[in-house]
Amino acid sequence: MSIRAVSEVFVAGQPAPPPPPNPPPTTTVMYGSCSESQGSASAATAVDQLFGGIDCFRAYDSGFPATWSQSNGRYAKTNTSATSVIQSMKPDVATTASGGNNAALLGFLRSIPIDSMKKYLCLQHEPENPNKNINAAQWRQMQSVWQGLINQVKAEQSRSDLYCTQILMAWTLDPASGRNPEDWYANTDVLGWDPYTLSQVGRVRDYSIGKGKPWLIAEIGTSPPQNYTDSQMAALTTQMYQEWTQDSSHLPLAVTYFENNVGNDYRLSLGTRPLTLAVWKNLCTIGAPS
Repeated sequence: MSIRAVSEVFVAGQPAPPPPPNPPPTTTVMYGSCSESQGSASAATAVDQLFGGIDCFRAYDSGFPATWSQSNGRYAKTNTSATSVIQSMKPDVATTASGGNNAALLGFLRSIPIDSMKKYLCLQHEPENPNKNINAAQWRQMQSVWQGLINQVKAEQSRSDLYCTQILMAWTLDPASGRNPEDWYANTDVLGWDPYTLSQVGRVRDYSIGKGKPWLIAEIGTSPPQNYTDSQMAALTTQMYQEWTQDSSHLPLAVTYFENNVGNDYRLSLGTRPLTLAVWKNLCTIGAPS
């Protein structure tokens, strides 16, 4: 079937042909970080150097870029040593859920270079955050649309480097949150999470395994950071590592540190937490905290 025919089948409302199978999940966790300043090539280079060379780059765009060359995810290949990237974007949920952004989303996906870098692509991460005022049903429908478009482009271009990825707050799995995690489960290729405590790491691991899904940690830190000394934070990071690697047959695809000062100041670049930075450098360079 031609590329045009594949597109016509999808637009007509019928299922697109199944995409080529994704590579099996790696047995090696990809470690990395975001950069403090998004949209900056130099900041991406700086975070790569800070961690001794990252495996995975965490990128954010405040809207939805027209092409990959306009996205902050592009810096993963041009300015870091990463072999994977977790990219978040923020199109309007209602419009995207209704199919109103299909043409723009397809244009973006088709612009992504076909190469060995794994691209974990997320629309509207942490949708449960009440400040975002996102409707759960619309968000799930948006994920379904996104998954379908990614499948379409993978079939068109015979590629397997694109992964539809939902990223949720780990807090949602805590009964104290008052939330029902199933309200936000969208059955995407990959489950992504943002845990900031030791117990949250265990919860996201167990929930993901229970769903039979590949999973990753898109943001992680120790919250609130001001409550921990450097030695305490380094020890806690090692404990978190023991949690996410507890089941060697269900390792996360990637774990990326939140090298930023949004909400709290998690930055390790300030020079005040050399022990914690050493743990993360070891994770990025040898795959273990020490």
